[in-house]
Amino acid sequence: MDLQERVASPEKIEQSIEPAQEAQREDPSVDQAQEHEEAPKDTFNSANDGGLHDLRASAMKGTQHRAANLNLGTQVGADGKPLGAPQPVKEGKTADAAHVTIVANEKAPLALAAGAAPTEADLYTRSAKGGKSVGFRSGTPAAPNVTPTMEDDNLFIGGTPTVEDIRQGGLGDCYFQSCLLGLAQNDPAKLKSVMAFSGHNVSVTLQRFDAKTSTHVPVTTTTSTSLLTRKNKSGSISLVGAGMRVAPTAKQSMWWASVSGNTVEVHRKDVYEAALWAPMMEKAYADFAQRFGSTGHGLSKDEKKLGSGYKIINAGGSVEECYQMFYGNAAAASTQAMSFTPGKDIVADNIPALQKLLRYDAQKGNTAAGQTQTFMHARMSDNGAVTRGDALVDQVMNLLFFQQLGDDVVGAINKGTVAEQIQRLLRTVDRTALRTALTNLQVTLKGNIAGTATVKQVAKDAEAVAVPDKFPHLWDPSMPAPFRNLRENLGILLNLGDDSSNKQRMNYTSHAYEVHGVHLADKGGAALALTSADLPARAADIDPEKSSVRMHNPHATNEPDMRSTGPADGVDDGQFSYTLDQFLRCFDLLRMNDVSH
Repeated sequence: MDLQERVASPEKIEQSIEPAQEAQREDPSVDQAQEHEEAPKDTFNSANDGGLHDLRASAMKGTQHRAANLNLGTQVGADGKPLGAPQPVKEGKTADAAHVTIVANEKAPLALAAGAAPTEADLYTRSAKGGKSVGFRSGTPAAPNVTPTMEDDNLFIGGTPTVEDIRQGGLGDCYFQSCLLGLAQNDPAKLKSVMAFSGHNVSVTLQRFDAKTSTHVPVTTTTSTSLLTRKNKSGSISLVGAGMRVAPTAKQSMWWASVSGNTVEVHRKDVYEAALWAPMMEKAYADFAQRFGSTGHGLSKDEKKLGSGYKIINAGGSVEECYQMFYGNAAAASTQAMSFTPGKDIVADNIPALQKLLRYDAQKGNTAAGQTQTFMHARMSDNGAVTRGDALVDQVMNLLFFQQLGDDVVGAINKGTVAEQIQRLLRTVDRTALRTALTNLQVTLKGNIAGTATVKQVAKDAEAVAVPDKFPHLWDPSMPAPFRNLRENLGILLNLGDDSSNKQRMNYTSHAYEVHGVHLADKGGAALALTSADLPARAADIDPEKSSVRMHNPHATNEPDMRSTGPADGVDDGQFSYTLDQFLRCFDLLRMNDVSH
């Protein structure tokens, strides 16, 4: 979330920031970390007690650090939804009298590529006598007992970080997670360069600002692979912060046989890679923020009061300022406002923003020495959503008035057939109901602008209007564009303060979306090869409905979905496209960072 603004949380029940009340700590000292008074050192080791507890980023009530394991991660299905961690399989016993001799045992297993299977003879042999006598078997090479496990001393799936690994959890650090999205897409080598495994510990090097020299200096945090968790009401354990993606298939399988009592058992241990880097980066950032503040420029008074690094990063920040922690003085932050006034040319009104978008698209992959690389993110503020909503209500109310006037005039001149009279009556009923609802909503919107109505009141009134098909005029695709524009604005307003809708949404306010890419097209849909320099002279060539901006929500879910039926592409992975028109209407600020390599 943006600094001093509320969090746009994922589904509020599943990813609540507050941990469960019944969670118990294994060590009573976990939440009692004290603020150190001495000057911060440039190397800090937060691993202790066998790697299960951390000194710094630990003080959140009801939470506990636990060693990373496969059950804390999740696989992701083709639809983008989490599947949970791979689960073990226990085979039952089957009568099978034989004498067996073990060929591959647990200490010396048979290693095979995932998906390959051995023969029985690769694991144990049978004989008329000798070996061990058994009367049962449990498992076969075709259906073994399976134990999933996480690969040791590995941070990445496939050897590199990807945007699919980033899954913002129950902390309000979307700004940092969005920064990680930018890095994973445009400079994954930077992420790899600041992280290292050393014995079951992970070292992360970020950069803090040294006011005495006006330069950034590297700070290395070495921490165990424990992750912040909470115990849920069901008794299950889940991560509090960023999620950990598990590879869709095992990297390798280890096979062996054993004899337990009078049963010969066939076992397979599947070894999965996990994107441990993402939650570990968040944990290291919490440690860093507790010592040097959320941007590395020193602790503010408010941050000192919060104490815990997790509480500090949960309080919000500005994504464009995060890049200095990775690039130091080479990173320069900036912002660019975007405007929308109903009835005005949205392209002509946003020439500077479009120039920034083009510059970003041209420079986003520049990592070579001497080049400038740009990272870009977008945000809609609460106030921006409300003021735009107020203006859109005015526009739609005027359209409703003239539409009704037109029907009244036609009816007065020629009543027409009974069917035509009924249709006019139905339109009148719908317009009247919609105008009444919009009048009530606008009172709340203006009250919020004046400071007399809360965002929760706005959300409640917006949700009442945005019910799919409740007001046919609002959902009819043949209606003029302002009806669609208002409907989409309602998808933002109804989630102000919280994701309180039945999964109905556009984009959240005060939430940092990463900009993946930009595509400008003309009225015929043909791509436009424009540069930032020639854009002003050719702005009229741009069709905002045929042009698009590709976005990524750090939640790795919660894509625009106005009917609560799922995202348009059927894959709810947080990646989606807006038309340029939607983008400029639904966001009011670009956040950028230019890095000089």
